[in-house]
Amino acid sequence: MTMPKLPPPKQGLSRFFDLPNLVLAVTIIAALVTYVAFTPKAPLQNTLAVLALTLIYLGWTFFAYNWAERRNTNTSLLIYFGAALALVLAIFFFAQIGGGIWLIVFPLASQSSQQTRAWQMFIFGGILAGFFVMLLWLGQPLGEALIVLFQFMGGLGFVFVFTRIATNENKARLEMERLATQLREANAKLSEYATQAEELAITRERNRVAREIHDSLGHYLTVVNVQIEAARVLIESNPTQAKEALGKAQSLTRNGLTEIRRSVSALRASPLDGKSLVDAVQDLIADNRATGIATGFSVSGSPHPLDTQVEVTLYRATQEALTNIRKHGHGVTQVTVKLSYFDDQIQLQVQDNGVNELERINESNSAGFGLLGLRERAQLLGGELQTESSSTGFMLRVQLPIPNP
Repeated sequence: MTMPKLPPPKQGLSRFFDLPNLVLAVTIIAALVTYVAFTPKAPLQNTLAVLALTLIYLGWTFFAYNWAERRNTNTSLLIYFGAALALVLAIFFFAQIGGGIWLIVFPLASQSSQQTRAWQMFIFGGILAGFFVMLLWLGQPLGEALIVLFQFMGGLGFVFVFTRIATNENKARLEMERLATQLREANAKLSEYATQAEELAITRERNRVAREIHDSLGHYLTVVNVQIEAARVLIESNPTQAKEALGKAQSLTRNGLTEIRRSVSALRASPLDGKSLVDAVQDLIADNRATGIATGFSVSGSPHPLDTQVEVTLYRATQEALTNIRKHGHGVTQVTVKLSYFDDQIQLQVQDNGVNELERINESNSAGFGLLGLRERAQLLGGELQTESSSTGFMLRVQLPIPNP
């Protein structure tokens, strides 16, 4: 099992000036100095062995520990702590626990507390304590041995506990910094997404308003233009009929102004004004008949109230289809509008008997903001818009699903 991973250690000479490494070096050197100072009668060969082993141990705790930290595996840590423990036991053996040589254990105990689990730390401390006790009983009176033993065990326990607490606090701080960084990144992304959502909502609303203006104002202006054109033609030959056409144009102009004012003031979603879809479509049929085009209307199935957006889309589709017939139709004399209610969908079909329809469909598609807007409306509701052009006329069909209640 991989040991808990600490922050990557510094590389090169800079790591020797870290406070923990300076404390480690001072502690090991202090242990060596106290041994030399307080055991002047120790055999020379023992002193030399302690000196050599201590210097090796000092170098091992610097360089090998750095290697073990980078590897951070069971094998590398076992190699490091096994060799360090062997050096400590060898130093204890030659020093016979003289002076304060037992201080060299503390740096190793601190490293063990950082890099091993609790049960491994206790095994490590138990080995040290056992060997320490054995050497004490062999070389010193029982009373002095117990005093040194209590000092050693108290210091060892303090180093273990204090280092573990400091390590856990450092890990908690690093985790908090990591979470804070993630939170800042998440907030930045959330702000970005909010901006994108706002821009998308603005774009959708702009498109909706553009469709509303085109569908409502475009429809009224087209019908008014047809009525005025008819009045111009009839003003000399049939003044009465010309006057009726102008009256109709004036009425449509008032209706158009009323709807535009409402749209601008409230940007309302429905142009039906509380009327049913069938009644609203019949009004459009009446307007189209007033232009001189025979317009039939039929309803199949059982008419019933639908979702507002569905009804508005079908109303606008009828309005756009009839407007396009008056604007782009060639020789159109008859139009049929059919509204079909099914269990899971509703279908609108508008068919005329115009000629040169292939040219007309290309013409309307090139300019066709109205058809594009209708197609967008249908797709937003999960439906589709189809157009067909043939020698017998032009057909527009809109199919929309009926949402489940």
